[in-house]
Amino acid sequence: MLLYKPLKISVTPRENGSKYIVLVGASVGKAWEFEKIPNRLSWKNDIVLGYRAKYDFDKINKIHSLVALPVSLSGVIIKECAAYFPRDIEQSKKLIKEWTALLASHQITPILATVVPVTKEHDAKHPGRLISILEFNDFIREFASQKGILILDLEKAIRISDMDRHLKNEYAEPDGLHLVRKAYDEALDGIVLPAITSAINTDP
Repeated sequence: MLLYKPLKISVTPRENGSKYIVLVGASVGKAWEFEKIPNRLSWKNDIVLGYRAKYDFDKINKIHSLVALPVSLSGVIIKECAAYFPRDIEQSKKLIKEWTALLASHQITPILATVVPVTKEHDAKHPGRLISILEFNDFIREFASQKGILILDLEKAIRISDMDRHLKNEYAEPDGLHLVRKAYDEALDGIVLPAITSAINTDP
């Protein structure tokens, strides 16, 4: 038995080519209960999901721990939280490029998640947060397109529209930043498998 999610889930590596995918994120990722998606959606494949918490924009220590695992990971999803914005986007771009290169050098497929936006009300109380998030998300899409990296586009799934990129109120907790269960069940769970299977060349 190899420890895949500390203190919660142990995974026995299978001989039939199971794919292990880990989401690295913070509170929104934790509340998602990412590792339970296959059971919630009754996936019939050999994809195993895990979650590692890192409550800071800088994910390098967590990524180093993942590439050192005795379990051979197929992919790592890097997800940042809206609470870390506004921030220095140029420095953030540099870090994303470093992390994706590190994962790729260990034959682990990097998958980039866009940042969940905030509501209009939240943005009014935290000037500059949404515009910084959107600048970062636009970079993620452009960089991923250039490098052939797959995206888990969380923003697109839960924003109001292409023209109004605020978080839908129906998906938001009262703070306008965190998500209610409905957001995960209705909008986010369903986009995971297509992104993962495309990234790791696995049939759904």
